[in-house]
Amino acid sequence: MASNLNDSFPEDQLLSYMSFFRHLLCPHPDFQFRKPPPSDVKEAQSRSVYDFFISYRHQMSGGYAQTLSNELKEFGYQVYFAGQVPELESLDDELIREKLQSALHMSSVFVIIGNKNMFAGEWVAWEMETFYEDHWGRKVPIITEEMGSPITNDQSLESLALKQIRQFDTSAAIIYEEDNDAWKNQKPSAITIFCLLLVREFYRVELEFWHNWSPMSANARYRLYLESMYKDRVCRYMMAAMLMPHPDYSLAQLKNRYLKEAREYMPPPSRKKFGFWSLFKSIMWPLYRLKA
Repeated sequence: MASNLNDSFPEDQLLSYMSFFRHLLCPHPDFQFRKPPPSDVKEAQSRSVYDFFISYRHQMSGGYAQTLSNELKEFGYQVYFAGQVPELESLDDELIREKLQSALHMSSVFVIIGNKNMFAGEWVAWEMETFYEDHWGRKVPIITEEMGSPITNDQSLESLALKQIRQFDTSAAIIYEEDNDAWKNQKPSAITIFCLLLVREFYRVELEFWHNWSPMSANARYRLYLESMYKDRVCRYMMAAMLMPHPDYSLAQLKNRYLKEAREYMPPPSRKKFGFWSLFKSIMWPLYRLKA
């Protein structure tokens, strides 16, 4: 799955290509990354254990949320989904809050399975507020049902719940579930899964981009930001797959080859035997580096 772009390309071509994914990126990187990252950014990221925390109302979207959790796990991501944590059923509300707070502060991406009545109960609002405590820049994708106009994305038609979220976090990535059968079948569409995977990978590259900060103009910073997303092997692989004509087939191909070809930057622990050749390399390689 290769893109039509080469490693060197004109700015207008880069902007055109990345515009397909703009709603999943930081909305104003030229402003957000104008200064070096504060000292607590790396510390907060080092606590991350889960790639995704899924927030939902059990009565309204429990089946959809569980299917989504299972799909993300099949790609090798770590997901916290309360519906798959049996121990929570035997705890009182105070202990549940403690468990969820810990998981929220160890998560990189907060996913709300949304609908127009999502704030009718207390838990979703509490989880969203708790997620932002002692955090920086965690993106908040929102999968929406009956919360706006999926076809036109007309914000004037959005529900009160979605407007509240936009006021709370102007950088939230709004992901519309446009497949009419997705909610009925309790199964997220391929495009929705693609969007969530890209949000997680964009966020990873975003942090790397910020940690390598250097002074430059806002225009140069914006271009470099987009280039860093495009040139990252995992993001590039996934963007090209998402733009293929048949997203369901592309997603299946991505799932079959994903761990081996795309996420090699997080390889599983090796259990190779420590034989003579390994011992020889462990001694000679550092000596070679020193000599070089």
